[in-house]
Amino acid sequence: MPDDHHDILQLSARYALALDGGDDDAWRALFTPDFVMRGTSAGDRSLSDIASLPSVQLARYRKTFHLVGTQRVICEGSEGHGTVYCSAHHYAEVTHVGGRMPLDIAYVLDIVYEDRYRKTGAIWQFSERRLNLVSRRIYQCATPDATSPPGLAAPPDLA
Repeated sequence: MPDDHHDILQLSARYALALDGGDDDAWRALFTPDFVMRGTSAGDRSLSDIASLPSVQLARYRKTFHLVGTQRVICEGSEGHGTVYCSAHHYAEVTHVGGRMPLDIAYVLDIVYEDRYRKTGAIWQFSERRLNLVSRRIYQCATPDATSPPGLAAPPDLA
């Protein structure tokens, strides 16, 4: 059971790293085939609806940085449930004054996920995530460059 608890905790870290690294394959491997994301502005979304989210985000933003915080996980055989706090940072460049004067902005979402997990064979996956938005903010920031954090691939157009 301790290994199961550890493996479930790693799901959220792998989720964040797949998003920030633009890795659609690693992302899809985190979810059961019948996965449902609840609480989004688009309503309930299936795995096929979110399958390419990492590459879509990196096409939209200069980079992303998903910080996973507090987690609580309960294992019950081959099922589990838990709560995960996340601060999702999305960095972009915008311009003003007729396209001049570029500046960097950060769009930050503070999220509490309510998760359900399922173990198939030796692998734990998300079977459901409910996204509860706690706060949303946008602020001007300075990003020293457009590369991803160490160990992650840079977005193709900025490499």
